[in-house]
Amino acid sequence: MSIRDANAKDFSAIRKLPVQLASTAASTLTGKQYRELLLDPGAVLLVEDTEKKVSAFIALNFSPAVDSPIRFLVIMVFAIDHFSMRLGIASAMTEEAVKIAREGHSAALLINAGKLRPDMLGFYERLGFAGSPDCMIKKLDYQQ
Repeated sequence: MSIRDANAKDFSAIRKLPVQLASTAASTLTGKQYRELLLDPGAVLLVEDTEKKVSAFIALNFSPAVDSPIRFLVIMVFAIDHFSMRLGIASAMTEEAVKIAREGHSAALLINAGKLRPDMLGFYERLGFAGSPDCMIKKLDYQQ
């Protein structure tokens, strides 16, 4: 398993990832939006690159809480291919997101999940997330 920073060359492969683990589908990303994310200093874009093939993508963005110095890391887009399901790739990428959130002094990792399928809710619950089908939250140990 090889998780690395996404780059401009990954865009077409990312748009083809069919299994959505967040409310925003990778297939709806435009080239302009992707370029803006690549340039956004608050965004982190990662791909899982197995045998020179992008099999998963996650887009994260740091978000300050309203009227608070506490930051959150939000999973904006998360997608994986069918063949990579059940291989631990999504779990590994989520754990990488948790690591990035902690390093960024975030209080929690959030996923605005829209209306996730029940199996996706179970996936996030097994990883320590709680909440509703609309917003799943994994609280992190945060000390200001």
